[in-house]
Amino acid sequence: MGLMWSICGSGSEVESREERYKVDANGNDEPPRTYSWDRRGDQDPKNYIFDGIENNTVGKLPGQIDGQQFIIQNCNVRF
Repeated sequence: MGLMWSICGSGSEVESREERYKVDANGNDEPPRTYSWDRRGDQDPKNYIFDGIENNTVGKLPGQIDGQQFIIQNCNVRF
């Protein structure tokens, strides 16, 4: 057996065509978009780089990188 939903409303709930396709005075029909790089704030690149580390063990805890690119460069480990 299936289930079927039907939504019925009065005419006041249904938008008119002009309201549905309303354009503002500047000709924009969409709100301005907000991208993830606009919301992330300022970040210090030094927090995402291990550089010039020799004969040492270093690491980052979960949540410290938060999906950002992480760079490891000019590091030497001698056994």
